[in-house]
Amino acid sequence: MKVAFPMAFGGLFFIINIGIMIYMVYLFHVLATSNKQIAETLERLVDKIDRFDHRKLE
Repeated sequence: MKVAFPMAFGGLFFIINIGIMIYMVYLFHVLATSNKQIAETLERLVDKIDRFDHRKLE
């Protein structure tokens, strides 16, 4: 006799998979925003270094 896969477990795995996908999108969003913040910080740092070098050369 073939035992059918219980629908409760099927629904549970579906919910877990949806949760994992939402979590992955959240992690991607956090990574993208942190990369943007890192880029802005590096840009400010480069601007400060440029100003420092110009003052030293003059």
